Amino acid sequence: MEQKIIYQILIDRFSGNITSEKNDNHFMGGNLAGIIGHLDYIKELGFNTILLSPFLQSTSYHGYHTENFYEVDSHFGTINDVQNLIRESHIRNIKLMFDFVPNHCSYKHPFFVDAIKNPHSPYKNWFYISSPTFYRSFLQHRELPKFNLNNPDTANYIIKTCQYWLSLGFDYVRIDHTIGVPFAFLSRLVQESKQQNSKISFIGEVWGQRIPRRYFHTIYLKHLWRNYLFGINQENLQKDYIGILDGVFDFEFTNLIVSAILQGEKCMGNKKLQQKVDQHFSRYPADFDLVLMLDNHDMNRFLYYCKGDSNKLLDAIRFIKEQHRSFSIYYGTENKMMNTKDIFDKTAYADLRVREVFQLSAPILYKEISSILKR
Repeated sequence: MEQKIIYQILIDRFSGNITSEKNDNHFMGGNLAGIIGHLDYIKELGFNTILLSPFLQSTSYHGYHTENFYEVDSHFGTINDVQNLIRESHIRNIKLMFDFVPNHCSYKHPFFVDAIKNPHSPYKNWFYISSPTFYRSFLQHRELPKFNLNNPDTANYIIKTCQYWLSLGFDYVRIDHTIGVPFAFLSRLVQESKQQNSKISFIGEVWGQRIPRRYFHTIYLKHLWRNYLFGINQENLQKDYIGILDGVFDFEFTNLIVSAILQGEKCMGNKKLQQKVDQHFSRYPADFDLVLMLDNHDMNRFLYYCKGDSNKLLDAIRFIKEQHRSFSIYYGTENKMMNTKDIFDKTAYADLRVREVFQLSAPILYKEISSILKR
């Protein structure tokens, strides 16, 4: 199993035609051409894979509100930019993972608009609609109606859209909000896609923390009543995807390492932490790709828990490298980007605190991180 050393990019906040550094809930100007211009930077930093945020036509800057599954959002570029990025990345031996969102779409997607307005819409059963004002969505987000992937027509369409983008030359797929998607659909998606290209790898975003019981009807849990009674156990949740996906982003590992930091412990040389991590790894087959990480675009940046101490951050990166597994580092980590307030404080758009505009002029930890990754 190839070790993926992943640089995660939020396209709109990375590089391109960014004219303002003020973070806000709208498109800021980052694009695919900007990423192409930084491929050597990413390669020299020590990464062999890039994880792109969704680039399809969307009503939001982050790309998770898909409005058209076959079009590149004009804010990010064109289909030619996608093809150029794939080609230029592969020239540098950098592989590409694209972020696929099968669970839901934007409420402005024409299929959903027709399903709501037209009593005889062919898309009525593509969603869970009880009335024009009552329908199932991604958790509590009403602007994101949930697809009914148990409907064969819907499932066929979504699978074909994924395969279309894979056909351009992408190497890996991140499946957004994996727990919102039926297990049978995931099995079909993986098996049918691998019939076209056996080297494709599907990595799930299997994350159940902070989901209240009132939204359990929007997700798929193998042990529903156990989760109702005791809450979602992240370890058990991830294990449910063994044999279905090639791997998952390892939120349980993140929990272990953040817990150590909060208790004032270091990572390297921490026998207690390593024992917990080894025990965690032992619960999975050797060929199941646990992609380790410190943070991502939906979490507090790791430096928030380190209180800005870059030595603790570098120590944690060394510890991740020592595990000899795939791992992901969020863009801007080399710039000491951090939030000073918890993004889970229920403030509107608090996640903007970890989605800052990238500052290429200040890669404070570039040499240190590059040295660790290349060692």
